[in-house]
Amino acid sequence: MDDFFFVINPIENKIINAPQKMGINWKNICTIRSLSAEELYDLSWAGHEGVGFVKACGENKDIIQNLNCDPDILILVKNTYKKIISEKRKEKESFPILVEGKFLIQLTEKCKLHMLMKYIECISNEDLSFNWKSNTGPIKFTAIKFILFYKKIQTHIQKLFDMEIEIHNQIDKCQDIKSLMNVELDINCNFKIEL
Repeated sequence: MDDFFFVINPIENKIINAPQKMGINWKNICTIRSLSAEELYDLSWAGHEGVGFVKACGENKDIIQNLNCDPDILILVKNTYKKIISEKRKEKESFPILVEGKFLIQLTEKCKLHMLMKYIECISNEDLSFNWKSNTGPIKFTAIKFILFYKKIQTHIQKLFDMEIEIHNQIDKCQDIKSLMNVELDINCNFKIEL
């Protein structure tokens, strides 16, 4: 969330838009991200009366919790948070996985498709034996071992989806910005698999 900033009205002490990514520059302000929290909070010094930004991160939790937020803006904020969580889950899904402490596999879409095809082949021929290319070199597999490997990978992917859905559910339950700021937004998962 370090790249996201709430747009606020510092005069009314109010969130006026969902968190958004902040570029290097904003309107007539160069290197806006290098400004202090106080300078960002109220941009009237730069000619932007009633506009400010608050970084959407844990260190600003108390500031954000004390801002007012209309119900329609809260819906936008919640949907933005859910989108960010979905992006985080997708990113985590592509992290390399250490298998048996011996080899790494990265779950790109192409890799997942190849695994599915090989899984189907292994189900139809349990005597199959083959080498599988990983990030750390070739791995010898039997059909039975690959079927187990594929199932563990699918379990890993499902856990990531389950974590995402659980966070979405927690976000949906929030009735105000204070409760939303208490939702843990990290997707933490073990990227190790034992066969």
